[in-house]
Amino acid sequence: MSRDAGNFVAAGAVGSAVMAKGMVGGAHAAGGIMNIVRNLVTAGDEGWDVDGNFVCSKFLFNFTTRQVFDGSEVHDFDAIQGYTWQDGVFSLNIKGRIKPKPVNVGMPIRCQMLAKVFDDISSGTEYTPETKKLLPTFMKRVHRVKPGTVFRYGVRSFFTGIFLGIPITGSMGYDGGDPHFFAVLWFMAGVFALSVAWRKFKPVTAPVWRAAS
Repeated sequence: MSRDAGNFVAAGAVGSAVMAKGMVGGAHAAGGIMNIVRNLVTAGDEGWDVDGNFVCSKFLFNFTTRQVFDGSEVHDFDAIQGYTWQDGVFSLNIKGRIKPKPVNVGMPIRCQMLAKVFDDISSGTEYTPETKKLLPTFMKRVHRVKPGTVFRYGVRSFFTGIFLGIPITGSMGYDGGDPHFFAVLWFMAGVFALSVAWRKFKPVTAPVWRAAS
């Protein structure tokens, strides 16, 4: 092999390495963006809703019945014997259970808010529901598609189209050129549409409070 040919091969190898590094770096950057958006979406709402409950991420506080919904279960305030939190995960120590129950609430600031509410409840502080700028009902909230959710689904669809859509559409007979490009675009659109549809119509069980005493 001549010197020029060797240099050409070496340059090509370096170029391929740089391209691969760039793709890996891009994937890591995209993953970082996705994590940020996911945390913001998971953090959810904070404030009073039209039903008179206090909302904080997945948690829903009913001060009339003295109960709290953690996103999947309803507990009496008296059954919560303590809590811990780290990063964006808030863990409940529930009476009668050995293992704490972790709930991902997205961001530390949500954990701080939850800690304040539980501390206030333990000290006997009472709250009167606000009447202005109220959040919608539970079912409407969990099925809303907000701008942050749209952005998250858009990023997910784009990278799903790149890393899965390209080989899948290639195996379907689209070898390259415009047909392959449009097939990948349709694949991305399909992932996005399914994500939105799941958000809008996913089965959700609303909290059931006991009758107020």
